[in-house]
Amino acid sequence: PWHKPRGTRRRLLGCLGGGLLHGRRHGLGLGRQARVAARQLLEAVGLGRQLDPDLDLWVTAKPFLERWMQDQIGLPALQRRLLAEAPYIVAALPELPRLLHQRLLAPPSASDAALLALVAGQETRNRWLAIVAALLAAVVVVLLFRG
Repeated sequence: PWHKPRGTRRRLLGCLGGGLLHGRRHGLGLGRQARVAARQLLEAVGLGRQLDPDLDLWVTAKPFLERWMQDQIGLPALQRRLLAEAPYIVAALPELPRLLHQRLLAPPSASDAALLALVAGQETRNRWLAIVAALLAAVVVVLLFRG
């Protein structure tokens, strides 16, 4: 029966579950349309399993997905975006040296100071973690030699 987990369904569920967890971590909820699409996808896998138990939808869908991804984020997509943005890039090029000079002469912004404070805090935290790790290693060594 289709409701028993198999390789394709397990991979599909893992992919969907990973996407949901990743979205939740970043405060993104799953919209109604995405829930409906996920349910329909699982129903399609189930129907495919009922028609042919050896059907592997991943093998079937992979060439289409690869072509679509190549079209969306591959070299053709980059070329399309560059051609679409070319007039704006050409208009901005003459201003770049002046903008760069202004940025180099400007005082550090508040975000730069916040970033430096964050880095300092992380370095301090890393030092403390190294000390704790060294102490734990020493305790383990002592316990091993005692025991």
